[in-house]
Amino acid sequence: MTKESIFSRSRFEYEGDHLYYLEDSKVHLLENHTAIVIHGSRGTGKTTLLNALNWKEQLSNRSLQESVGPKKYTNQYLGVYLKLPKINIGSFSKWQSSDEIIYAQLFALYLDLVWLEQLAIAIGTLASTNEIVISAKEERSICNEIHKYCRSLFESLGCSRNVFGLMDLRDIFKTLRESLEQAATYGEDAIDLHRNLNLVGQVGEYGREISKILHGLWSSKGNSDYAFKICMDECECLDDFQIKVLSTLVRIGSSPVFFVLSFISFPRDFYSTLVPNLSLGKPYVSSISLYEMKYSEFQKFAECVFLVRLRA
Repeated sequence: MTKESIFSRSRFEYEGDHLYYLEDSKVHLLENHTAIVIHGSRGTGKTTLLNALNWKEQLSNRSLQESVGPKKYTNQYLGVYLKLPKINIGSFSKWQSSDEIIYAQLFALYLDLVWLEQLAIAIGTLASTNEIVISAKEERSICNEIHKYCRSLFESLGCSRNVFGLMDLRDIFKTLRESLEQAATYGEDAIDLHRNLNLVGQVGEYGREISKILHGLWSSKGNSDYAFKICMDECECLDDFQIKVLSTLVRIGSSPVFFVLSFISFPRDFYSTLVPNLSLGKPYVSSISLYEMKYSEFQKFAECVFLVRLRA
């Protein structure tokens, strides 16, 4: 009878209560205020690293708290986790406009809405449970400022509801995201939609500006170094042009938002962007390769993972 290895019993994604062993050097890099690309074959721990930054895991997972300490989101950063194959990427691949800039702005807006929805959920949930201290007045003020900035976008997509709090904002981002998904699925005219939305800025403008407004909840309390980490898993599902859009978002992005991306293999042309003569490279992005490891490093890693699982 074949003996079963405790490493092959289940992949991280399918475990109910995830177990963590995190190397200090990788944790230190992940927590730096920089964009990061993680690449490695299936089962090498990409999802583990991304989820280590996820606010839900940090709040509830005892194994993670023992590895990196509880409540990281309170004083350093707030991380949200996105599994890209679970969103409507395929419809956007089929919807590509003949005008690359138009398609890039629409796709970037879609990605912004996906992570902004999750960020609103995270902040709203943590505020409602007093994990993050935000007064009702502060919440209303921030939401009103975002509503004022996005009024034309909200109205152009038929979403003119009032915004009283972060969960109202979450609902609006969700409605807008679903509107774009519907447009892509049914092949609506991308040029007409782009014109109605009046997307005239650089790709990802709404995400950058809204995140700065949300960041005011921390900077007003003297924590200007606080960061939002947008963790996108399985980015290999993106086509070449979508990766170029994502590279542009990383390159022209700025604090407080930092992307953490995972790929099975490093993209062939991740350093090209949509901006002429502007490439992506150090110091704008750091890389963690899970393909290469010295024998001594692998031995230590395997022993530590074994002990974590054995204790459980």
